Amino acid sequence: MGANGSKPVDRSRRVKVIGAGYPRTGTTTLVLACEKLLNGQGLHGGSHGLAREDEYNRKCYELYKYRHDKPRVLQLLKELTEGFVVTSDIPFFSFVPELCELYPDAQVVYVKRDPKTWWRSMGAVASNAQTKFLSMLFWPVPGWRWSIGTATLAFFRTQRVYTDNDLESMERHMQSVIDSVPKDRLHIVRLEDGWAPLCKILDCPIPNEPFPKANDAENAEQIFLNMVKRSLTIWLYYVLAGTCLAGSGWWLWKNFGHRV
Repeated sequence: MGANGSKPVDRSRRVKVIGAGYPRTGTTTLVLACEKLLNGQGLHGGSHGLAREDEYNRKCYELYKYRHDKPRVLQLLKELTEGFVVTSDIPFFSFVPELCELYPDAQVVYVKRDPKTWWRSMGAVASNAQTKFLSMLFWPVPGWRWSIGTATLAFFRTQRVYTDNDLESMERHMQSVIDSVPKDRLHIVRLEDGWAPLCKILDCPIPNEPFPKANDAENAEQIFLNMVKRSLTIWLYYVLAGTCLAGSGWWLWKNFGHRV
């Protein structure tokens, strides 16, 4: 469903759960679980960034670019989240207070994870996202052309708000969420506890099936390498096409240019 980047089917649905944790803190698992409990589509920002159309990714980029323009941010968030029952990951973890204002009935769920384990997963992602040449590399691919800019602005915002991206940034982010979200709406959970915490939060029965488990870290590097390979392939086609056109033009000029 929405965890795989699908567009919303029923736009009348509203966000009921706001995932407040950093990327690589069980954000996909949270979406999958809430999709089941709420019988709706989830919005995992990272997955949608890879699968959705150019317009979606442009709006994610604009969230950070115009982050000081609150009316514009609220409108962009409304357009991006319409029809989904849960949000998580980039860019939405950066706009928890705004999402709380937009969806006053939604509950905020912060998945707590061991900082050292998290940074082993997140460190490589942060490094890749801030590699400058990637913006040019991904430019030919609709959607992806915005992804590096979005990630860079996200990490820049993190640096501005939480000093820098390091082992302690998760704790600082959690404290920022605690300070900005009303206590009666904030729930700090661990995925190791399974269905019970989320079912209590949402006041629904525990499903008779295993709790979902998605290990994003195992696939992150492979996804990144596939993105690089696809982009390089497209650039190769551009170079070959340009070479053929230039060669054809030279041949025409050499053989017929003197007749013009």
